Amino acid sequence: MTGGNVEEGVQVDFEMLAAKKVLLIGIQGGSCAGKRTIARCLASVIGKATVLCLDSFYLPFDRAAAGAGAWNFDHPSALDWELLAGTLDLLLEARPARVPVYDYVSGLRTESTTAEPNQVVIVHGLWPFFHENLRSRF
Repeated sequence: MTGGNVEEGVQVDFEMLAAKKVLLIGIQGGSCAGKRTIARCLASVIGKATVLCLDSFYLPFDRAAAGAGAWNFDHPSALDWELLAGTLDLLLEARPARVPVYDYVSGLRTESTTAEPNQVVIVHGLWPFFHENLRSRF
């Protein structure tokens, strides 16, 4: 292993990273389990990494029309899996991808941002490993 002790025992294998065009890392866990914190710390240790939150891929849901509580955001059916797969495909090809910005108040996608390609892409959320076609990318 080439690399070293980056922060308190964290080891980065830079040879392995160099051998793979893009390394995809998934972090799965329940609400408030620390996924975002772990993703940000890992990205900080690695240096150049793109971090995606599955929350960005919620399907649009008009809360005003349907009322609060009418949608289960903790169920896999709440996510736009096709858009997530397309986004990951672009990033795995080292190409930039548009990522929606989800507005939790309205339940709608209000805008989008650009996820820049990096050698490492970190995806965190409740269900990054739910679908086999996505799971096989990790």
